[in-house]
Amino acid sequence: MVLGAALDAAQRRVLVSKNIARLAHLPPSVPGPRPRRSLNIGEAQEFLGAIKSTSEKALLLTPLMLGLRPGEVLGLPWSAVDLDAATMEIRQALKRQPDGQHIIGPPKVDSYRKLRIPDQLAIVLRAHRLAQRKSRLSAPVWEDNGLVFPNSIGRHMDFSNFRRVTKHYAEEAGIGPLAPNELRHSAASLLVASGTPLQDVSD
Repeated sequence: MVLGAALDAAQRRVLVSKNIARLAHLPPSVPGPRPRRSLNIGEAQEFLGAIKSTSEKALLLTPLMLGLRPGEVLGLPWSAVDLDAATMEIRQALKRQPDGQHIIGPPKVDSYRKLRIPDQLAIVLRAHRLAQRKSRLSAPVWEDNGLVFPNSIGRHMDFSNFRRVTKHYAEEAGIGPLAPNELRHSAASLLVASGTPLQDVSD
């Protein structure tokens, strides 16, 4: 998979004429990638129960209710969140560079959007903002980057920590492994299950 991705990039740059990794046949004993999943309503309720009284509630509820990509969650600034108007603008995201460094830059092409924040999430984000302000005052070191979901010293949270937190509470809820990107897919599935028109879900 890694070699295939590297050769895809090389092919786009016309450094190779064909991605030979895509021609490989893996033996049947090799496990394939885990199928991507979406939570059903029952599983989502179990997950919400597991995160109800945790400090990570806002972090996990935001992509589940708004369908944000992991990078959009971790790169979200408070300046893009208007809790009085109950709106959120997606205008930047945390990205991993080829050299392993992380930067905050524009989201994916055509991903700029303005979302309405549901009342339940707005309440959670207000509590999260207050708790964050208290943490900032008591922290011995704090680097203020204006992020909604920073790490313990104000810098961007690592993708691996986001995955670990998501997996931990999913297993605690008894719904099996879950990845941050699957919270985004679950948001769409839950909207459809609740009767939201497909065009509205897509928008």
